[in-house]
Amino acid sequence: MQPALLTFRGRILYLALGMVCLTLLPGCAGLVVGGGAVTGMAVAQERPLERGARDIAIESDLRSKYLQTQFDDLFLRISVLVVEGRILLTGTVDTRELRTTAVELAQQTEGAVEVLNEIQLGPAYPITMRMNDTWISIEIRARLVAALGSGQIDFWTTTHNAVVYLVGIAENQAEIRQVTDVARNVKGVEKVVSYIILRDDPRRLPDPAG
Repeated sequence: MQPALLTFRGRILYLALGMVCLTLLPGCAGLVVGGGAVTGMAVAQERPLERGARDIAIESDLRSKYLQTQFDDLFLRISVLVVEGRILLTGTVDTRELRTTAVELAQQTEGAVEVLNEIQLGPAYPITMRMNDTWISIEIRARLVAALGSGQIDFWTTTHNAVVYLVGIAENQAEIRQVTDVARNVKGVEKVVSYIILRDDPRRLPDPAG
């Protein structure tokens, strides 16, 4: 009985830490919930309020599904990032079956427009690597703000195992190249995967105000 008790206490401590982070450090929710989300970081929140609220609802709904389905294998090890209904999944799971379950739950989530599956197969990666990923995301955020200005950024980034994933909305191809180059030139980055789309891309959700 004792090992189970310790595991339960560990889970409670983990969730409590997340709540403290949410209370004291705005924007750090992605740092504590989910495996890949340890390094998730929003560069800026430029979406209309209603659209942003919709994305938060989608993310919360999906995280809840992971929590209820597989706490250790899905909730703790998969990062969820939602931008205008496009769901980016990152992290590492042990089996193809778990990856399939994670993707199917995302596809079934109300409001999901597209699921971007970047879940890898393998063992959970160590805390030292997670810390390095966190540093990479923080550095990218700082450089993007310096390059574009804090009020002009429509991009979100998450890092998993030194691979940087970019999601967002750009004005033109030149801006996509600029953001990608900023991420690529950060020390420790091994690869950059871009899911940035143009502002007039037909995959975007209609403006709630329109």
